[in-house]
Amino acid sequence: MKKALISAVMLLAVCTSVISCGSQKNPLQPTAQDKKIVMRVGGENVEYQEFRYFFLNNKRDSFGADAVLSDEELNEVISLTEENSRQRHALIKMAEKYGGKLTRSEKKAAEEYIEQSIAGFGSDEAYLIALDEQYLTDHLFREMTKEAGLAYTVLDKMKEAGAIIENGADFDKVLESDEIICIKEIYLTYNSEETKEIVRNRAEEVLSKLMSGAEFEDMMREYSDYNEAELPPEHGYYTMKFDALDAVYDAAINLAADEHSYVVESEYGFHIVKRCEKDTEYMETIRDEIYENYTYAKFSEEFEAVVDSMDIVYTEYGASLDLAALS
Repeated sequence: MKKALISAVMLLAVCTSVISCGSQKNPLQPTAQDKKIVMRVGGENVEYQEFRYFFLNNKRDSFGADAVLSDEELNEVISLTEENSRQRHALIKMAEKYGGKLTRSEKKAAEEYIEQSIAGFGSDEAYLIALDEQYLTDHLFREMTKEAGLAYTVLDKMKEAGAIIENGADFDKVLESDEIICIKEIYLTYNSEETKEIVRNRAEEVLSKLMSGAEFEDMMREYSDYNEAELPPEHGYYTMKFDALDAVYDAAINLAADEHSYVVESEYGFHIVKRCEKDTEYMETIRDEIYENYTYAKFSEEFEAVVDSMDIVYTEYGASLDLAALS
């Protein structure tokens, strides 16, 4: 199951987990270079300090910090960087739409966290070195630390605005509808390209057994990389679009009750999916969990729509940058 809300929070709080964020000699004042506009995302300015942070972290994560990129690799890093900026500014746009602002106490907590983090390094020099290792400026570190709480603020505001139904009588109708479906899943993952084909063949063997009359729940217990605590074979799990993996949801939504799919591949492995009848009594025992997943899914639905709507336009300065030499 995926959580775009969590992804958004993690995106904006990457630097806060270790406080290794990066970049400049003056910890309080961004340079003129840092403030130059590289591109506009959905009309929002993306400064050099933001673009550089996402670009160099994507380069390091994908190919290594010192890699000499081919044209294809360079385009991949650029694409990842653009998507990161879309996500950052999509959350900011949603906050503006719903009036989501950090409270005074949340702002104070963020400021205290920042100052404690800086003090923890023992000196400004050590702090700046730690920042520089992650390609962030002090200014951007402070901005992104404060933004990290926005996703949950927006979530609350969406409930107040009625964009997310409260967990009451109206949510009963959602539980009864096809918006929420029950899935049982045989999930097989691989840990390298060398083992991918082996696992694919194992998934096909499981499918063959199912086609020959084996019980789906027995195959879950025997083959699935989910354990029974994570995914009870007798109950499955309750999910919806923008909560389940796309490949899994797309396979399940087209099934009749008690029908299973063929082998489905996702970025995480191979799946055989069964759509099951809803158990209303069991659903009530996990109602709060289903509602939590529902709220994440509704947030994700709007968040992804905003991200997709944001066009990228490079400025003259941005178009002139030698990205292959960016460091």
